[in-house]
Amino acid sequence: MTLTMGLATSVAVMAKNDATPLQTFQAYIINNDLQAAQFFLQNGIVKAEDVDTSALFLKALFANNQNGRDARPLDFDNIEQVGALYDYLSGIGPVDLNGRTRCWRRDRWTSDRWCGLAAVMLAQGIRPATISFFLQRGLDLSARPGEVASPALALIANLGSRYSLEDLNWFAQNGLELGKEIFPLSQFTLLQEFYELDLEDAYKIPEARLDSQPFNFLDALSMTLTSRRFRNHERSANQDFLCRYIMFVAGQMPPTFDHFSFLMLNVGEFRGANIGKTDEARTQKSGRFYYEVFPQTCISMIGAMALSSARLDQMISHFAAEQDISTAQWLVNLKQGALQSNVQNN
Repeated sequence: MTLTMGLATSVAVMAKNDATPLQTFQAYIINNDLQAAQFFLQNGIVKAEDVDTSALFLKALFANNQNGRDARPLDFDNIEQVGALYDYLSGIGPVDLNGRTRCWRRDRWTSDRWCGLAAVMLAQGIRPATISFFLQRGLDLSARPGEVASPALALIANLGSRYSLEDLNWFAQNGLELGKEIFPLSQFTLLQEFYELDLEDAYKIPEARLDSQPFNFLDALSMTLTSRRFRNHERSANQDFLCRYIMFVAGQMPPTFDHFSFLMLNVGEFRGANIGKTDEARTQKSGRFYYEVFPQTCISMIGAMALSSARLDQMISHFAAEQDISTAQWLVNLKQGALQSNVQNN
């Protein structure tokens, strides 16, 4: 029997701590050793009615799909092995894919965090072709287990970098509700805990916002722009997509706070000195290329927001006081251009 390092330690620890037969059976399942697990059932050491098949399936997937780890037998994309485990556990009892179990972090189960299958897969950027396998077996993208990060918020976090517009449409067509959902502040906390973001990289929250006041879908898009989970060209791609999407959604729902001033204060790339600036990047897939530090779509979005914001003058004064004259001048130009346009129209 060959056990993956890290996961294999769970078996050793159980043996050392006089684990119950059920706990050892679960460890074999998590390590995808179905032959060893079957020994316990065949010989009556573990009874089928004592096995929580739904939770055990989720545990096996989460333990094998931790962010930043090497490939493991039960990687989400390894449909053959995942399917075999699903069929095996389904032969013991029903497997509900819409529940929750404790999250797996640093080769151990957390005691204070819950994870759900849809949210974990979208947070990791798993492809629609793989997610289809789970949809066919009952996964509901609109299900919301308690104290689990929203799959919609996890999708937003990966737009442009992991997911395309085509992917976005696919998720909407397959049950993920986009636009209607509201997000309590706790949802952002849950997602940044999942990504283990430090304070600098975490979502920024509008000042004086009470937890009892949820954010709408448009708010969530803007707040995602403030997270620094991505760097360099991936961050630019994420910002470009989000800015395009915000301009599309803006006409469908009102913001619940001033997005213009919030983004100007919390997104470092949104500065006058970055207009037209490009940086070099290199990837194995694309080779050498250049990306916009302040995407043109975001320049257009901020310009539109500025002209409808009551805090434009305040932001001009703020950046002037910060000695960021290029940003202050850019905002002045936006204001003057709007005034001239109004004069001409009148």
